[in-house]
Amino acid sequence: MKRPILLKRSLAFLADLAVFYVPARVAGFNHGQLVVLWLLYETVLVAEMRGQTIGKWSQGLKVATPAKKPVPYPKAFVRAVVKLVSTGAFLLGDLWVLKSPEFKTWHDQAAGTSVVNHAQ
Repeated sequence: MKRPILLKRSLAFLADLAVFYVPARVAGFNHGQLVVLWLLYETVLVAEMRGQTIGKWSQGLKVATPAKKPVPYPKAFVRAVVKLVSTGAFLLGDLWVLKSPEFKTWHDQAAGTSVVNHAQ
């Protein structure tokens, strides 16, 4: 079960980069602006779009609370901030899923969320 979700999460991340980062760089946004825009992208979409960024939607995944409820804005923001750090730290926070018994990244652990199949 872990490997299919790991692959889906990886593909979702790549899709998010393709729809967010590439167009933003082409539009001329600098690094600082990209950080702020990424925080907004992650926070708003996870909180407002049933726990799905465009990448997660494309892979049939969503971010959810332990009660499988929508993620409130404060948790979505914490998750987005820690995701920047954990991904920026040579992907260590993302790769933590391979060691975590709950199969959670650092940002999932910090926000108290999980990434699950959308049907769940």
